[in-house]
Amino acid sequence: LLKDDSHFDLSCCKFWMNAGEQVTIPVCEAFLAQTKRFGVPRNAMQPSFGMAEACTCMTYNNHFEVAAASRLGRSAFVNLGPP
Repeated sequence: LLKDDSHFDLSCCKFWMNAGEQVTIPVCEAFLAQTKRFGVPRNAMQPSFGMAEACTCMTYNNHFEVAAASRLGRSAFVNLGPP
């Protein structure tokens, strides 16, 4: 990033879709931590599942909460909503 990136305001973005690869809690947490200073709210993460090759999204979660996500074994996959 730039030396002075304090002028970036991303608070107007309602959703940040995360799709195409595994959507894990650590990746979501890291993204939200890095973008917090730009005004990105924690509930703006939109984990999704679809087919990247066709640019489609089949299921997604518009109400993401890190605390409500499941941690199964060593993987930490998030709830992507109903199919």
